[in-house]
Amino acid sequence: MSFATLLEMEPAPNTLGKGVGEYSRQLRKTEEEVFHHATEPLISGGWKRLLVDEAFEIYIECSEPGWDGYDAAPLSEGSFFYARSFIDLIPVWAPRPDLVPSPDGWISFEWRSLMNRIMSATPENGVLIYAAALGHQNVHYGRVSLEEYREKLPSNLTRILSEYFRNERTSF
Repeated sequence: MSFATLLEMEPAPNTLGKGVGEYSRQLRKTEEEVFHHATEPLISGGWKRLLVDEAFEIYIECSEPGWDGYDAAPLSEGSFFYARSFIDLIPVWAPRPDLVPSPDGWISFEWRSLMNRIMSATPENGVLIYAAALGHQNVHYGRVSLEEYREKLPSNLTRILSEYFRNERTSF
């Protein structure tokens, strides 16, 4: 089915009555979400929407043991969940990070600048592990609990993104 055909379609009217089971209700809800996602303008989600899609693709491609040709741990649903939650914390003004699957089974986020600066953040098991090399003897690293940061990125990471990556084109 082409995207143009999908745009012409509308979700079936909600005719689910009291005699319909929970599975059918969930299927209907999923159908509505898929339709909404497929017809929503890309601009409304910006790069975060693309990043979620990319994280899901990485999860699918790296969900088998040894996905790297060696002995890498498979990415789990949890790794995608933590990556998805972390994407929500990234400020909209921040440059789009690169996503990198790690051999220990997680999805890492990397920001690189043309000034040879790099910051990497890996959300895993409710903890965010980060490291930033920002210049000669200017290194930051640490671990923070994601439980404490459900609404916004920790201030030290926001500061690093703002001061070192915000107004600079990132390298790819």
